[in-house]
Amino acid sequence: MAWPSTPLTSYLSGGLPAIKAFDLNAFQAAINGVVNATYSLLGLVIDGVGGNVVVPTAGALMLSGSASGVVAPTTAVPWGTMFREGPQFGAARVTGAGVFEAGYNVQSTTRTGAGVYQVLFNGAPTNVARCTGQVTGRFNAVAFIPELNSLTLVGADLKATVFMYDIAGAPADAMFDVNVWGG
Repeated sequence: MAWPSTPLTSYLSGGLPAIKAFDLNAFQAAINGVVNATYSLLGLVIDGVGGNVVVPTAGALMLSGSASGVVAPTTAVPWGTMFREGPQFGAARVTGAGVFEAGYNVQSTTRTGAGVYQVLFNGAPTNVARCTGQVTGRFNAVAFIPELNSLTLVGADLKATVFMYDIAGAPADAMFDVNVWGG
C-alpha cells in the first residue's frame, strides 16, 4: 500500500534522517487536495467529536449528529445541513405477491396475508421511535390505499409492515414502494 496509507519516510525524534522537503511538499499537496476537493477520500466519518481513529465504509459518508425527535417542534435544521436521519435508511419496490423488485438496504420482502407485507431492512437505526416512513401504491387500472402500519425491530433489523386496501377498504394485494428515514 502506498502513501498516504504508509509513511514516505520513517523519522525518529531528534535523530536522523533529516526532514526532507519532498515529504513536506507531499503532505502539503495532500492537505490542499482535501481542502480544495481535488483529492478523493476512501470514506468520511463525521462523529461530532473529531480526532478518533475510525474505519470508514468505503465510498460512504457516516454521520452521528441527530436532529429528529418525537415531540414537535424538533430541532431546527438549516437548509443544506444533514444529520444521520436525513439520508434514506432503506427503500423497497415490492410486487403484489410480495416479491422484491428493487431497493436499497433490503434483506427480504414477504407477503404474509391478503394485502399484508413485511419488508425487512438490514440493520437498525439508533432509535426506531424517531423513524418515519412512506408507502406509495404503484397503481395499474385500479386504485389502492397504502398504509405503513408499523416500524419495529426484529432482532437487530428494522421491519416495516405495510397494509394495502382496495377502494372499499378491504385488504388487497397490490404493488407498492416503501421508504424509511430516521432514527
